[in-house]
Amino acid sequence: MKNTILLFISFTALFSCKKDNKKSDSIIQTTENQSKIKVLDENKDFVIFITPTSKYIDSLKKTYKNEDDFYIIADDANYYTAEARDYILKNNIDTLDLYIDKKIRIGKIDIKLSKYKPWSLLLYRKGKIKNVFPVDIESELPQFYEIKTKTSNNLCNINKALDLINNLPEVQKQSKFVDSISLNKKRLSFMTDSLELDKQAYYMIKTGFSGEFHWETYTIFYINKNNCNEILVDETVTGDIISLKKWRKRNQ
Repeated sequence: MKNTILLFISFTALFSCKKDNKKSDSIIQTTENQSKIKVLDENKDFVIFITPTSKYIDSLKKTYKNEDDFYIIADDANYYTAEARDYILKNNIDTLDLYIDKKIRIGKIDIKLSKYKPWSLLLYRKGKIKNVFPVDIESELPQFYEIKTKTSNNLCNINKALDLINNLPEVQKQSKFVDSISLNKKRLSFMTDSLELDKQAYYMIKTGFSGEFHWETYTIFYINKNNCNEILVDETVTGDIISLKKWRKRNQ
C-alpha cells in the first residue's frame, strides 16, 4: 500500500480539476502563454497548484512503454487533486494554477516554480511558504494556516482510511494470499474513489489482485469521511452494504 501512495506522490494532479475556482481571480489569472514572471499579493493567503506544461506532459508520456500506464496514474492524480481543491476551498483559502516554468514574486521573495515537483502544491501565508502534495493536504493545511479543527480521533482522510483497511485481519489474509500465489512478486492492490451513501460522504476502497491482464476485486469497503471508525462492506452475495461487524458474522 505504501508503494501505491508513493507512486501517486510522484505523479499527483495531472489534468483540470472538477471545479472552477472563482476566488483565484482576486489573486491572479494565468495561461500557459503569459509572461513567466508573476507578482502575487504578499498580504493574501493562497495555495498554488503547480501544473506541468503540455510540453512537459508529452515528454513524460514518452517515458512509459505503455501509454495506458500513464493515464492510469493521471486518473488517480486527477482524483486527489480535485479532493485537495475542494478541501482548500471549504477552508476559505484562495487557489490559483501556475505552470511549472513560471517565476513568481511574492513581496521580496522570488521563486522559480521549477525547483518544486510538478503537480504539487505551494502553500503561502504571511511570508511563509511550504511545498506539499495533494494527498497530504488535510493534515498540512490546518497546521500551516492555523485553522482550528475538531480534535476528534474519528476525523478521517484517505491515508487514515487506507491504513485502517490495510490493517484489518481479513485484508492481511488477502495480502498473504497474493504473496503466496505470486511467489512474493506481487502485492495486494487498492483502488480508491468517493461516493455518497444516504447523503453522507464515503471513501470507497477496493482490495484486489492486479494481474497482467485483469483486475480481480476481493472486497469493497466504505469509510465515512467524517468518522473513520464507521466502516461498511459490500456483501457480494446479496449486494447489500452492511456494517463491518455484520459482515464478519456472516463470514465466520
